[in-house]
Amino acid sequence: MNVSPEISVVVPVYNRAKVVSRTLDSIAAQTLRPVELILVDNASTDNSQAVLRTWAARNESEGLRIRILHEKRQGAAAARSRGLSEVTTPYVYFFDSDDYLFPDTLSRFVEAFRSNPQAQIVCGAVVLENMNGQEHTSAPPHRSLIINHFHHSFLRTIAYASRTDFLREIGGWDTNLRIWDDWELGLRILLATPEIVRLPGVVAHNLRTHDSVTGDLYSHRERFYEPVLKRVEALLCASNHPDRRLLLRLVQGRRMMLAALYAREGRKDLSAPLRRRVLALTKRDRWLRLILRGAYHYRRLGLRGTDRITTLLLGKI
Repeated sequence: MNVSPEISVVVPVYNRAKVVSRTLDSIAAQTLRPVELILVDNASTDNSQAVLRTWAARNESEGLRIRILHEKRQGAAAARSRGLSEVTTPYVYFFDSDDYLFPDTLSRFVEAFRSNPQAQIVCGAVVLENMNGQEHTSAPPHRSLIINHFHHSFLRTIAYASRTDFLREIGGWDTNLRIWDDWELGLRILLATPEIVRLPGVVAHNLRTHDSVTGDLYSHRERFYEPVLKRVEALLCASNHPDRRLLLRLVQGRRMMLAALYAREGRKDLSAPLRRRVLALTKRDRWLRLILRGAYHYRRLGLRGTDRITTLLLGKI
């Protein structure tokens, strides 16, 4: 089995004893293995640590170093940040503990970096499987990569490998965020305008489950969303990105979509105040308020495509 001394893989793990072995097996089965696999247990309360130790003892070889770290701070961002601090290779790939890789993913990442020495990010599409078993591939890009990421997480964590020094220079994950931390980091990456190489085809399979970080009910994690949106607003206000004005409007659109989702989940106590707040924040822009009101009712009915319609309309006012 070939091993690359250029790339490490970091996997944060929290209560994934039942599924993490499949994830790790897909890493061990790579046609080009990473020289280093860093597993960060994020204070699991099940027997994930024992599963990691057993798997490491069975799979560690002369070409693959496996390290198991422990991070007491809660949240994937904290675990990923700890892993990043330990990486010693030029390139790094962060993977989630309940997904799996296609066999040639790491070889494609490394070859792309070798062929494009100026590249800071190499990315590909991801197969997304929802809790009903339905699959689709991450959406094709909008004219702007940052708009695509805003709506579809174009740079979701498992979709790209990065130069280690670039990821550190932009600050890595914000450990204060407990949700959407990969979305916020992707926006920060794109605001830094890095050299990006896009691979054809898919690189990983993402499986969403009831105990995934995002879960299946938005209202269960209501307190975590606003800190992310405020952080993104601050980043955008400080930037000179050509889509800055549209993106700031889309932040309000995302708040309104959350209000609609809370309403669909029967939580009017969360939905109504947030909806009023968004309309108050946009009271000087009559057309923006009209579009956001329409988007709210459209999404509350469970209709799809709200993001594309909203982007089109907001981009014209």
